[in-house]
Amino acid sequence: MKHKISNKPVRIRETKAKGRAAAGGGGGAKDCANDFCAMERRLIYEAHRNALHNGMSTTFASAPLPCTAAPPLAFVSRIRPLPPPERNIHAMVSVKDIASKCHVSVATVSKALNGYSDISEKTRARIKAAAEEMGYTPNMAAVALKTNRTYSLGILFVDAANNGLTHEFFAGVLQGIKAQAESMGYCITFLTNRIGNREVTYTEYCRNRQFDGVIIACIDFGSPQVLELINSGIPVVTIDHVFHNTMSVISDNVKGIQDLMEYIYSMGHRKIAYIHGVDSAVTQARLTSFYRSAQQLGLSIPPEYVLECEYHDTEKARECTAHLLDLKDSPTCILYPDDYTAIGGINLIKSRNLSIPDDISIAGYDGIRYAFDHEPPITTLKQDVDAMGKEAVIHLVELIEKPKTTLKESFVIKGSIFPGRSVKRLKI
Repeated sequence: MKHKISNKPVRIRETKAKGRAAAGGGGGAKDCANDFCAMERRLIYEAHRNALHNGMSTTFASAPLPCTAAPPLAFVSRIRPLPPPERNIHAMVSVKDIASKCHVSVATVSKALNGYSDISEKTRARIKAAAEEMGYTPNMAAVALKTNRTYSLGILFVDAANNGLTHEFFAGVLQGIKAQAESMGYCITFLTNRIGNREVTYTEYCRNRQFDGVIIACIDFGSPQVLELINSGIPVVTIDHVFHNTMSVISDNVKGIQDLMEYIYSMGHRKIAYIHGVDSAVTQARLTSFYRSAQQLGLSIPPEYVLECEYHDTEKARECTAHLLDLKDSPTCILYPDDYTAIGGINLIKSRNLSIPDDISIAGYDGIRYAFDHEPPITTLKQDVDAMGKEAVIHLVELIEKPKTTLKESFVIKGSIFPGRSVKRLKI
């Protein structure tokens, strides 16, 4: 027997119990009372369940009585709408849920969320607003199956000096990568050559993790594993290194050294030494620019003025600095491969009770924070590392999403001179 829910009291019908009592069977009055209680409990349960199903709440006016008592009246009163449920952040909202809320098809919702042009802007805005309100996030597994993309980018970074993320140049590049990737709907993951306890190549790791593309920076670009990755067919962008037929983002090393040389020259220096980094594409560009700038400025560079030092190797920088200071005709200014090695040189100079820039001038490269905070502030070439990271992501995503129309070319990011006070103005 069905019972309707209303605001009026609902009386438990006593027909069945009376009939049983009249028949004189089943235990008499006590059995009747039990039957009444059972019916009352069932009716209250059904009333409560139906109210919840219709988005209502129930309040019962009387407390349950013992089953030995006479059957009471049960009241279903003050039926009122339930407050809106709090959003369950663990529940996945589907495209179907959005379609149902907006009274449109699933295909229309999909088009609105994926930027198709064959729906009106009004409908698109309404669907996006509903998706935001409902807490919709795309199911990345489903997206990967449909688009054959995971929206995940790999970052390959192996620092020979073991500076890790304290490598200030790369930390700045990484910040740009992260910010740009997130703004374009991609996430980033560091590459390694291990999966569990098994050693794999970089290419195998990328395929296992299903990266859409890879950014490579601060690594031995001549490594067989790196070369394998470059030739694997996986979209790749390199930072500060150029491969044939591969997209790259590079700092303007030629212009950077040229600007430094011209600035040092403008301060009256004619005897300029250069401690350059170990052989790489970056070093070759900078060293060539050093000699070319010297030639254009009419300077003669003695062979003993040019020394080699590993990037970030402060101890080797101290040795090179000592060698230059011990020359009979020592330079008036020393140009270092980066700001870290410049710090090594500064420490050696101070250990000899010499003053910077009064006794010897120095200049660094990269523009790390310490260069600005040091006293005196170090003259350096400040690289735009944030722009390098962002440009790398922009062009990698373009290569991923438009592989047939994207040219694989190099993009040059210019730096700027930070004058500091470590280069003294000499009288000419």
